[in-house]
Amino acid sequence: MTLHVAMVASEAHPYARTGGLGDVLGALPIALRREGVAVTLCLPGYPSALAAANCGEPGQTVHAPIGSRTEPVEFVRLLDRPFDVVLACADRYFRRDFVYGPPGGAYPDNAERFVVFCRAVLEWLRQQSPPPDVLHVHAWQAALAVAFLRANSFALLVTGTGGSLHASHLPVMVREKGQAIVLDMHMAKANPQW
Repeated sequence: MTLHVAMVASEAHPYARTGGLGDVLGALPIALRREGVAVTLCLPGYPSALAAANCGEPGQTVHAPIGSRTEPVEFVRLLDRPFDVVLACADRYFRRDFVYGPPGGAYPDNAERFVVFCRAVLEWLRQQSPPPDVLHVHAWQAALAVAFLRANSFALLVTGTGGSLHASHLPVMVREKGQAIVLDMHMAKANPQW
């Protein structure tokens, strides 16, 4: 079984870059791919990302739940890349001149922009078959995905035995015990990870 990691980030070279995060996300998926890990990189569909992509395959539109409404977000899969790259395109939120805001400033709706991004990515990933084995988020703009997952309790248990990885999606209860977060989960005895 090949491990499949879905990376969620607000920037990655060469699609959008403001600093070190973009550099890391430009290199890490390539390094993982060399190790045999399947990678899907999910980024916002900024104009710079769409221009760097030069071509893409229009894909699925999902409706990201945001409070009492939903926001349509189209996912564009980039072609001819060393790993899977998808752009979450929502012009209202991402068709702007800068990634986070003009030099020295920030867009006043950045929180909403990245809530929409995270909710849309989770909805898109939920509809992929098979789903990724690992969700790897980068910086606060993508970390919101973890909060949404926590509110909709499920987890992925990954174990390694005999040189291979095994993964199971499991229902969980999330609770805090002091400074630790504890996941209580149920696994059927017939599961090979038991």
